[in-house]
Amino acid sequence: MEITTNRHAIIFVCSGKLLNIALNQDSCGVDVPRGISKLKALQTMGVIMVANEKAILNDISMLIHLRKLGVTGINKENCQQFCSAIKNLNLLKSLSVRAEEQQGLEGCLDYLLTPPAKLESLKLYGSLVKLPTWITELKYLQKLKLWRTRLQYDEAIIKLGNLPYLEVLNLWMDSFAGEELCFHLLPGKFTRLLVLALAELQNVRSVKIHDRSL
Repeated sequence: MEITTNRHAIIFVCSGKLLNIALNQDSCGVDVPRGISKLKALQTMGVIMVANEKAILNDISMLIHLRKLGVTGINKENCQQFCSAIKNLNLLKSLSVRAEEQQGLEGCLDYLLTPPAKLESLKLYGSLVKLPTWITELKYLQKLKLWRTRLQYDEAIIKLGNLPYLEVLNLWMDSFAGEELCFHLLPGKFTRLLVLALAELQNVRSVKIHDRSL
């Protein structure tokens, strides 16, 4: 059974239980009504707008069977509650986080002391300057996409190089603040990387990949 709403939401029902809510994938997100926490079997939800409704974050924290979550509208006012909402989503494998407009994500993810242990895919949209300290704990992370994160290159590349299962690294628009991307020969770094995608890095003037790097 398939139901389509006027907000580009596609709802799939299987065996009488709502399993997935796949919404529009643009930066605007979609508002969802209160009470979504009653959908105990929900596994996929996104992209959800949370900027104007903090109560939805409390509902998300109760969806313990979520495997995939996408949110937009993260800001200084709701980031602590957002981090609290996802810390117990132990089955989460895919997470997409987008800041509200130009406010960025700087400091917003530091409230998450223990990230979902099984996370395999992570997308971060918005100025970070520094990667959250917990990113090195993502032992099963395979895919990472950064967009407008404006990271300081040297610190970030060391942390990313320590992710043991990272296979796909997407560095998009203004993901790094410097003019040069340089992948040095670092023993034990990026040992499983298969795809390095660079796109719309407007400030970058050169990319250097040393012999035997990656």
